[in-house]
Amino acid sequence: MTMLEMQSQGQAYGKQVVANTQALAKELVKRNFELLCSNLGYSKSHELIVDLQGKGHKHLQMTGHEATKLLDAAGIFVNPQELPHDTAATGPTGLRLGTQVLTRRGFQESDMADVAKAIKSVLIKKEDPAFVYLHVAQRSARFETTHFVLSK
Repeated sequence: MTMLEMQSQGQAYGKQVVANTQALAKELVKRNFELLCSNLGYSKSHELIVDLQGKGHKHLQMTGHEATKLLDAAGIFVNPQELPHDTAATGPTGLRLGTQVLTRRGFQESDMADVAKAIKSVLIKKEDPAFVYLHVAQRSARFETTHFVLSK
C-alpha cells in the first residue's frame, strides 16, 4: 500500500514519510528506546524497528505482542516484529512502526515528539493505556484532513 501511495502521491509524500520516520526514530532514541539499523540512519523508508529486549530495555519485560496490545489500547497501532535473536520460545521481541498513516493525516517532523512521548508513557512509564488514549485522541483531532489520498 505504501508503495502505491508513493507512486500516486509522488516525491512530496515520499520525502515527508521518510522525514517523519527519521524524526520519530530520533525522538524514540532520546527516550532510551533501542532501534535497529542505527548505523544506517535507522530508516530510509516508512518504517523503523524497535528492539524491546535491547541493552537498555530489560526493564520492559514484554514481548512484541504484549507491547502491541498495550499500544493498541492507547490508539497507537504498531506490529510485533521478529528480530534475529528471537526464538520460538521468546516470540517476537520487536515492534515495527510506520509513519505513512501519520503523514497522510498531516503530521510533520515536529509532531513525532508527541508520538514518541505517548509510546514511552505506555511502555516504559507503564501509564494506563486508556489514559494515554485520551491524549492521543486529543492530539490526533487536530489532523482531520487527509493530505495525501491514493488516486487512480
